[in-house]
Amino acid sequence: MIRYKKMFRTHYSSPPPKLHVLYHGTDVAELVRQRDHYVFRYLEAFQRLGLASFPGLPDVSPSKEYSSTDLPRFFAERIPDVRRPEIREWIRREQIPEHDELALLAALGRMSVTDPFELVLQAA
Repeated sequence: MIRYKKMFRTHYSSPPPKLHVLYHGTDVAELVRQRDHYVFRYLEAFQRLGLASFPGLPDVSPSKEYSSTDLPRFFAERIPDVRRPEIREWIRREQIPEHDELALLAALGRMSVTDPFELVLQAA
């Protein structure tokens, strides 16, 4: 199995700089973790493609930024319950920082059967 650091070809100290949301390979939104909060914004391509807004993030204008101390629901729902033994084992084996929600999203929530979006971690 591919190790976490090799899979993302990056090594960083928590938190990672940016999580990109792709739609069929096109960068349409981004989520950044700053010291004590998250900042989310749609990119111009999201609006241009006529995509429906994410739950809790209704304004698709590229000039609008959402800031919250909690991970937005669209992202939080993609992280499996880390209390499950098989998930805990996978996190331990792949050396993913358990409390780094962006790293967990990139590793465990990258793809979803419920929507066509892909989450990709990008180092600064």
